Amino acid sequence: MKTGNFLSKLSLIYRNIRDQLDKHAPSIKSPWGFTLAGNKSMAKGEFEQSETQLFRELIKSADLLVNVGANIGYYCCHALSMGKDVIAIEPVHRNLFYLQKNLLENGWEKKCQICPVSVGQTTDIVKIWGGRLAHLLLRAGPGSLKVTSTMFLKLLLTICFFKK
Repeated sequence: MKTGNFLSKLSLIYRNIRDQLDKHAPSIKSPWGFTLAGNKSMAKGEFEQSETQLFRELIKSADLLVNVGANIGYYCCHALSMGKDVIAIEPVHRNLFYLQKNLLENGWEKKCQICPVSVGQTTDIVKIWGGRLAHLLLRAGPGSLKVTSTMFLKLLLTICFFKK
């Protein structure tokens, strides 16, 4: 067995074990009053502090957030905690698990529509490359990121904040 192939398989085993253990970790109460599972830094308010403050200010004038690449639902939860409707677009299975968990634990499952796809200029089935917080449709270079899964790529017509 080639070393690269062995390390890829070992990496996959590690990620699967990590993900199974992570799923049982309790959610954390955020400084904004909602609970969040899947990322301690996000839940504690340490993640993208300036961006979060700006987002919370900008979302006040919107009725709907369309969050492309919703990840575990960090910005979705902010919008939902402020009474906004949300469309969350997220193709990664691990992130979808936490996105759904976060919506259910906060009672927002009827306020958010989840689209488990990636979006782009065409409709196709494509490979996704990446890890924890970064997932790409293009490989960055030889030996960089590994294929983590395949996904459905859906044509996206419009993404924007919808103003009142």
